[in-house]
Amino acid sequence: RRKGIGGRLLRRPQQHQATATVDEFPTAVLTDFTVSSCYKFVMASYLGLLCTGSNAARSQVPAGAGWHSLGAGDGRRWEYGNVPHLDVAILHAVLDWQAGLGDPMAREAHLLDVAQSIETLLTNAGFGIVARCDGRASHNVCVMTGPIEELARQLETRGVRVWFDPGRLRFSAQIFNDSSDLDRFELALETILPQLDMKG
Repeated sequence: RRKGIGGRLLRRPQQHQATATVDEFPTAVLTDFTVSSCYKFVMASYLGLLCTGSNAARSQVPAGAGWHSLGAGDGRRWEYGNVPHLDVAILHAVLDWQAGLGDPMAREAHLLDVAQSIETLLTNAGFGIVARCDGRASHNVCVMTGPIEELARQLETRGVRVWFDPGRLRFSAQIFNDSSDLDRFELALETILPQLDMKG
């Protein structure tokens, strides 16, 4: 609860489920704002959704925002709120596609199976996996030791998308990954490993 405003912050992490509608969130009816950042399950499109659930919340929403494009020298600087039209179109199409995939628990199981396969391949290649908090399952697999920067570079040149921050390499299972992606990843690892200094 924020002093002076009376706002209440509730969190409900959705770590594995591929999609969830606002009415599935009990917090949506208890809070003024509901924020969903679900890019990992919508084709990795970086899109966050802000839903307002009360008149008090709507009164706090600014009429417009365009800070990202204020410096643009063309018509983009007048675009209302920098609306991510492409992201919205992708989200609309992907949610329709996901709706036809069946049981959400089956989608979750698929994600975790893919992540486990990634983890096994990395472990067999000699990389230590970062332990997950409380042993919980996750679709993310992180490596923080070994020649991870070079591994990331080599994988990218072979069309294997990864996320590298200084000191951390992250692999994320996506709902559209299948055995052919895992086979391609395994082949890339087998090709790259002889070129890496695993003792460095």
